[in-house]
Amino acid sequence: MAIVMVAFTGGAGTGKTTIANKVAEVLKGQGYKVEVYGEVFRKACRQYGITNLDELRKLPRAYTEVEDYAMRLQVVNEKYARNSDADVAIFDRMLLDYLVYSVWYLPIDRWAWLVQEWQYEVLKSLERFDAIFMPDVIVSVECARLWDMFDDGFRVWEDVRVAKEHNAITKRWLGERFGGKLYELRGSLDERVSLAVNVIRRLYNVKSERRVSLK
Repeated sequence: MAIVMVAFTGGAGTGKTTIANKVAEVLKGQGYKVEVYGEVFRKACRQYGITNLDELRKLPRAYTEVEDYAMRLQVVNEKYARNSDADVAIFDRMLLDYLVYSVWYLPIDRWAWLVQEWQYEVLKSLERFDAIFMPDVIVSVECARLWDMFDDGFRVWEDVRVAKEHNAITKRWLGERFGGKLYELRGSLDERVSLAVNVIRRLYNVKSERRVSLK
């Protein structure tokens, strides 16, 4: 199976979910079998009885437990996707994002524990993905609303500085080893969707040709 696995990464309010869903819609319309894996942090929160992200950020111990649980769910999804019969698996967030988000919301000792526990799995996760898409930072809440983003109690509108720093930290983690997989999405929503679709189609064709040549 020539499955292509891609992830959308970046700070809050950058349009990851909106773009991922629209990319899936376009690809399905072109005949690809696509599976979309939504971010699992909300599911982890509900498992712990958390209904508001601001509430959780005031509880470092609980936040650490929720992050750890969410990361375990993420790994399960990634391993399942790799063995599915889909043509394309799209992830709204990747494992590394959980560590980056925690930079701002956990005391240094708890963040260091998460890094120590998860650094190996994060590297394995990055190896699984064929492409990583990073939407450029949206500069206003109004712009985000125009992209059909909504407040569900978990969404916290971070300022532009935090979102930009999130992207910068993610790039540093990717480094030279994984930086070649990174595609930064800029321009209008349609332009961002178009770039992601074209990259995925190209990767799928390369994998399909490689599979045929090995037969």
